[in-house]
Amino acid sequence: MRACVRDTVVGMLCFLLLVPPLSAQYGRGGARTVALAGAAVALGNVSSSTANPASTGTASKALVSLTVGSRFGVQSLREIRIDSCFPLGRRRLNLEIERFGTGGFAYYRGRLGLGFQTRSADSRGMYWGLAVDRFVFSIPNYDRYAALGISAGIQIVFQGGFRLGGAAHNLNRPRFAHDSFLPSSLCAGAAIPAGHNNLVLLAVTKPLHSPAAIQVGFECDVGSGLVVRLGMSSPPRQIAAGIGIRLNGIASDVAFDRHHHLGWSPTLSVLMAP
Repeated sequence: MRACVRDTVVGMLCFLLLVPPLSAQYGRGGARTVALAGAAVALGNVSSSTANPASTGTASKALVSLTVGSRFGVQSLREIRIDSCFPLGRRRLNLEIERFGTGGFAYYRGRLGLGFQTRSADSRGMYWGLAVDRFVFSIPNYDRYAALGISAGIQIVFQGGFRLGGAAHNLNRPRFAHDSFLPSSLCAGAAIPAGHNNLVLLAVTKPLHSPAAIQVGFECDVGSGLVVRLGMSSPPRQIAAGIGIRLNGIASDVAFDRHHHLGWSPTLSVLMAP
């Protein structure tokens, strides 16, 4: 009972202090992105569409992903998100729903995104994406705040699988209240093939009013559908690790990331491609 009360109190404090800053922590996405410490702006995967809306355009068929996790070792501070992608001719429609919070204290985000592909003579493809997010911040017995954010991104895939990506988040500088802006940021990165189905991922994220963060991720395919991942970022100093398993159109990913002040956060994702 005492532990439950402690977790609830700590969860409420973390929530009130860290959201809205966490509401703009783009790139967390699914467990694959988490295990790579958010270095996903050049990663082609529907669960990384929060890092780059252009990722939606890379999907070759309909996909649905479910992600659950807890934050900073506090069981009551939970997150859940559902990502989906549907082909519409040469375009891809992305729908996302996310909830993060404890008890009645909650942050919600819903996304409607559109991605599409074009080709150029010197690349295998260029992918573009545009997304509109609706953010809702709820405090029990007090008030609810809402805002709309607009994000856009691009990915370029070269011969050999080398990728470049760039994204701008909250271009319109949304805010919950008169002086409570949601952070806007610019991201750029690369995905570099390193042997058979292995990747090195690099990214730089620059929030409008904060220092730039450098993110590095490594993904190694060890065979039999098993993938091992490691990631690092700074600032804030953060390390991450995880594994993934691919089997018969279903991908399961587990990740653990550690904030140097707040502790560990486990995340689980299941992606289905019917």
